[in-house]
Amino acid sequence: LTGVTFPDSLVSIGDGAFDRCIRLTEVTIPDNITEIGSSAFFYCTGLTDVTFSQNLETIGGRAFEGCSSLTSLTIPSGSIDGLAFLDCTGLTDVMLGDGVTYIGRASFKDCYNLTNVTFGNGITRINEEAFAGTKLTTMVLRDGLEYVESMAFPTTLQDLALPASVTTMSTEALDNSPDVTVHVVPGSETEIFILRRGLPPEGDYEEFVQQADSAAAGSEVEEMPAEEVETAPAENTAPAEDPSGGMGGAIAVVIVVVLAAGGAYVVLKKKKA
Repeated sequence: LTGVTFPDSLVSIGDGAFDRCIRLTEVTIPDNITEIGSSAFFYCTGLTDVTFSQNLETIGGRAFEGCSSLTSLTIPSGSIDGLAFLDCTGLTDVMLGDGVTYIGRASFKDCYNLTNVTFGNGITRINEEAFAGTKLTTMVLRDGLEYVESMAFPTTLQDLALPASVTTMSTEALDNSPDVTVHVVPGSETEIFILRRGLPPEGDYEEFVQQADSAAAGSEVEEMPAEEVETAPAENTAPAEDPSGGMGGAIAVVIVVVLAAGGAYVVLKKKKA
């Protein structure tokens, strides 16, 4: 089997449908299909290109495991179940659209050439070891993310942007990433969690995200020639004093440790002092 055409009446690709069809090279999944079953393209090692349905709701567990010839993916929507792209060793770039909501356990684990992932705005949960064993150095996670499970990130990670929307984070979430700098929203619950982990965060989430987005878009800042630069008069930038003498609107953070199957979790809750 070297190619496949899906009928308009088909809404799902069954479990193991193309398991080990090693001569299959390209697949276009039409918009009438909403579900890709478990192990549907398991170890299709010759598969080089997949075009996904715009209406996809689920990519099943191990659906593309071992598809070592894939180099890039654009996934517009759906939940990505556990081990879906495990051992896709040729994969270097992944773009997750705004319709992607869930990244399952070890979804991209051991994709050891994966260096770039663009995250959409719809992801609410990243499960354990989702990106372990990749070569990602920068990850920009978007507002709306709520849950991060244990050892979700790779050892190569240098910069991680975590939004203020995160409310539950495994105490082992960063155990794989000892050298990471975490970029957070100042005063957020996420900042408190990172501080408790002994990793002083950078309070520059918005700025870091803007810079990362500009870099991804290929934006370049044009430098002005030295002879055209004028020196502006210095302004008084001393911070204004709080007339109340206090912290003004301080926020108390209640930290609850929850013991659950699979480990301990920190649930971050915020209330006015």
